[in-house]
Amino acid sequence: MATEAAIFCGVDIGSTNLKVVLLDNSGDVLRRESRPTPRIEDEGGIATDADALEDAVEAMMIAAHRAAGLTRAVAAVAIGGTGEEGVPIDRAGRALDVAIPWFDRRASAAAEEMAARAPWAGASLPVPLDYSRTAAKWAWARRHRPEMLDKADCWVALTDYPAARWAGRPFMSESLAARTACWHVGRRDWMQPLLADCGAPPLPPVVPGGTTLGSLSSALLESAGVTDAETKIVAGGHDHPMAALAVRQRHPNAIIDSMGTAELIYAEMPVQENAEGGQPPPHSYFAFSRPVWGEGRIACLGVTELSAALNPLLTDPGETGAAFRSVMAGSPIPGKPGDQNAVRARLEAITRETGARLASLVSLGVPPGPLFVGGGWARSISFLRLRANLLGRPIHRLEETELSAYGAAVLAAWAVGASPPLRVAERIVEPGPDIE
Repeated sequence: MATEAAIFCGVDIGSTNLKVVLLDNSGDVLRRESRPTPRIEDEGGIATDADALEDAVEAMMIAAHRAAGLTRAVAAVAIGGTGEEGVPIDRAGRALDVAIPWFDRRASAAAEEMAARAPWAGASLPVPLDYSRTAAKWAWARRHRPEMLDKADCWVALTDYPAARWAGRPFMSESLAARTACWHVGRRDWMQPLLADCGAPPLPPVVPGGTTLGSLSSALLESAGVTDAETKIVAGGHDHPMAALAVRQRHPNAIIDSMGTAELIYAEMPVQENAEGGQPPPHSYFAFSRPVWGEGRIACLGVTELSAALNPLLTDPGETGAAFRSVMAGSPIPGKPGDQNAVRARLEAITRETGARLASLVSLGVPPGPLFVGGGWARSISFLRLRANLLGRPIHRLEETELSAYGAAVLAAWAVGASPPLRVAERIVEPGPDIE
């Protein structure tokens, strides 16, 4: 059982960066660490060496522990992160291949072929089938790297890989299982015809987020005093639901708009009985999963590639780029609402798309609730005020810079019976003038 002196560690394995947060039982963040996610070149694309990733996470945990001046071991660790990428592993739990990132498009052809044939055509899937899904990556690997899957004892998600290594047992966090496109979120079981069609390797047990997997075993972390024989490893899950975790404990109906590499709108609705066994029907905006904590609800996740839409402005060498960079640094947005100024027009178009996704939540049965935002693109107050104006509602900006890692630390605490106060600061941006 956790004590007043207990420390909890949350890890976020992101598309761009790895993050570590140390949280104490008083609710204070003791230390944050962030480093680029390790990548290697792989057949013309990029990939991740899972063992190098584990090494990087351990190094960050040690650095955070030392920088915080701690002398006691952490009580529990949980990991959140990207959803679709993973690796085949051998009986010893070691990766047999690299992990191909979710955003890599080499599985595009496989996904298109699968979507056009049974059993995929017309199936009620938790997520749309495209190049990013694990099922498409499995089909691509069967065609291009069959020996790796043939040798696999099973397959684990990259986000779960360090935890599986530390726990000495393979597993899959449930909110990551949904990202494969083969998990039935209503029945909470695999859809076997889909697994067979995409050539999925053997899969480990699927466990809900917050499941205590056992004691954490790492010679390096133990020798550094970061962990000991009592440290618990806790199943985590998908990074966006993890980021929503702490916010929704204070505001149960909160809708969270995470504005990072991808923009992801997250909300939850009650499980509804239907002919598909509780699986929501396919939706044009939202994919479905399970929350990383709690029962009786379906997680709704609507994703767009926000950085892809804004990076052309960020990297523009002319006046448009300079104006956009100034806005992101806090300057007012140039032009007047509705005019053809390039910066304003792009930000307004993106915001209208967000508004359409928010409006469609009503038809899904999502209860109304306050809108929270976080992530790198939410740093500009002028951008948020423009969004508040167009959306016609206040926006609560979350001040925690590493929200997914923070949520993972909170999850680790809850799993071992602790209840640290939730101290995520917020700033409310009301609708109002956003012009120069």
